[in-house]
Amino acid sequence: MSLPARPGALRAWHCRRVIRTTRPDAVLIWNRTAKLNGLVDAAGETRCIHWEHGAAWDGTRSADRARYLARVPAAIANSRAAARFLQLRWDYSGTLRVCRNALRPSQLPTEQVPRACPAARPLRLGVAARLYPVKGVALVVHALALLRRHGADA
Repeated sequence: MSLPARPGALRAWHCRRVIRTTRPDAVLIWNRTAKLNGLVDAAGETRCIHWEHGAAWDGTRSADRARYLARVPAAIANSRAAARFLQLRWDYSGTLRVCRNALRPSQLPTEQVPRACPAARPLRLGVAARLYPVKGVALVVHALALLRRHGADA
């Protein structure tokens, strides 16, 4: 007899054991929204903070995701788009803050340089991502259509 590829019950037991023995003040849940209600049960809702990095864009396991997000009182999103998606798609009403991914100081520009959209050629949009729904490739297609509707040469 083989073990399942993902022993969820074992993982849930381990999470509950770690939380019980370490008694953390807060539990930061990184980018997962499905199958985590057991973790929220173990930690207690008031100690859980969801950190959104794109998992909410995935439409699978909707019931589990909605139940989890309704229970988590605070969330951090890595962009305004991710924050709005939590609010609009999942009706998230908890405390929500945007905390952008950090850059090393050496990568920061030394001064602000205003840029104009080049008029000599069409605007090009690119996507560096897999063709997977969570990557939001469809948003680029919609953005391109919106730009063209508003008269942009794109």
